[in-house]
Amino acid sequence: MLTLPRRGSRFVVIDLSNEQFSAVLITLAGQAVRVGARVCVDLPSDIESGDDEWLGKWIRRTLEEHGIGRWPVVFLVPRQSVGLKHLELPSTRTDELPGMVALKMAGQLPFPADGSIIDYAVVSQQQGRSHVVAAAVRHELIDRYKALARFGHLKMIRIALRPLATAALAAEFSRGCAGSLLAVDLRRFGEVEIVVVSEGVVRYARAAEVVSASEEVDRHEEARRLATEAKRSWMSFRATEESPDLQHVIVMGPDGLAGAVAEEVRASLGRTTEVFFSHPKVTGKAATLDCLWPLVGVGLEQVEALDGVNFVHPKKAPDVAARTRQRALGGVAAAIVVLGAVWTIGNQHLRRLEARLASLQEQSRSLLPAYLEHERNRLRLEHLERWEKVQFNWLEHLAYVSDHLPPTDQAILGSFSASMTEGARRWREGQWTAAPSFASLQFNGAAISRPIADAIRSAFVNDETYETTPIGTDTSSNDKTYTEAFNLRLRTTRGTPYEGGADRPHAREIDVVAPAGAEGAIDSTSGPFEFGGREESAPQSGSPAESATEAAPAGGEQPANTAPGGGRRRRSRDPSTPGGGGGG
Repeated sequence: MLTLPRRGSRFVVIDLSNEQFSAVLITLAGQAVRVGARVCVDLPSDIESGDDEWLGKWIRRTLEEHGIGRWPVVFLVPRQSVGLKHLELPSTRTDELPGMVALKMAGQLPFPADGSIIDYAVVSQQQGRSHVVAAAVRHELIDRYKALARFGHLKMIRIALRPLATAALAAEFSRGCAGSLLAVDLRRFGEVEIVVVSEGVVRYARAAEVVSASEEVDRHEEARRLATEAKRSWMSFRATEESPDLQHVIVMGPDGLAGAVAEEVRASLGRTTEVFFSHPKVTGKAATLDCLWPLVGVGLEQVEALDGVNFVHPKKAPDVAARTRQRALGGVAAAIVVLGAVWTIGNQHLRRLEARLASLQEQSRSLLPAYLEHERNRLRLEHLERWEKVQFNWLEHLAYVSDHLPPTDQAILGSFSASMTEGARRWREGQWTAAPSFASLQFNGAAISRPIADAIRSAFVNDETYETTPIGTDTSSNDKTYTEAFNLRLRTTRGTPYEGGADRPHAREIDVVAPAGAEGAIDSTSGPFEFGGREESAPQSGSPAESATEAAPAGGEQPANTAPGGGRRRRSRDPSTPGGGGGG
């Protein structure tokens, strides 16, 4: 677990990158982070490259000029300066993880692993596996931060990673989000860091430069490029990893630029997008933090007890070798005394075991053919028994499907086919296991309008009896009346759709809106149709083949099942007739 100053103490978070110096004074106050004095200025133009002594003293003076005293400091490393990997390791033991991370990262870094410092943050552990975010940075960069702290007389307690601080800042909003959250951290001079957070856990992070130092672009063009980079990063992440769909986007950075980027991202991705300007656990002078928000995320890592990266004191495996050496030295004397006797007794016992092993191996070879024959017969019998137990009532399934289709004046059923598939069998832990057999029902047809075809599909998608899969894309039928085709595949393990005490539907009601003057036409703007389950009395006269729409009586009156310009059309079926007259 990451170790930071205890609650109630203060420290300064410093971001020194991209020709800019930023710092924020943070106080850990119980379950909140209080923001104090801050500074955000450009680095002096007359500074010489590599003059760490001059820069360290300048940092010290700048902190004092802005009212930030002699507090411990935490340096932030930007994303483009580190090699970052998401690893899944087959262990949760703290003494094993450092070695596993180092071994995994050694072959995936763009620079030599022996010249870098590697640390990791555990983001989740379950079922004996650990999901970690591992980061590696060159020794030269860490040595430079240490030199700046030494020349500026600063007490450096940690070197953290900026994307993880951004993820800690966005974790509060991600937990209440049904899908993934995209955090866009705008840097000055056309740089951006993009972090994907899902269920409070960082899943992806990258940095990009969209405007070079030699370019001169206006605010609108810069916002457009930054929004394009955010969309490209999300698409790149979705192409390599399964995750919940993007639900929310937050943009943090300079106020004017952040607002313009938020508008561009909202138009590009079509997701809820807002400028980040407050956090429920951040108090104090937080109204104008702008691009300083990721610095506050370092304090939230401690408040929310999140694991993090610290390149000053990276995680290492405990020194269990020292304890082992002490125990070994204590047992050397006794081992020498009893070594001769143990070897003699053990050698004799080994010979007896070898003879016993040879006898058992010979017996096993002689019994193997009979055992294999027995297994073959047993498996044949099990196979036949399983086939005999599986019973699917195809007529009941056909009737159930028919009961869910609208009247024939709205849709017709073209074809219906059914098949049964036996579940796969696997040998696991000394026994055969089999998945349940399932039935596949496939049918197609055509409706007089696309809303009715969509309503048919929705009725089966929302029905828990079947697992429904549309086949192909929505197409048009060649028929002049039934113009919209539908094609569905249903899958179920139930022998009958009425298993579990389900009642057979007696009638279906479909809300249909027809424009005035166009008999049988369907208004495509009326929204999805509901196939209800209310019981209606069966018709007392007429045949099932009669049309559901009857001619209007003299005097301009409308029959009960039509309504000009937006009425309701209702039909009833005989509960005793499977299919009930719909979708023949």
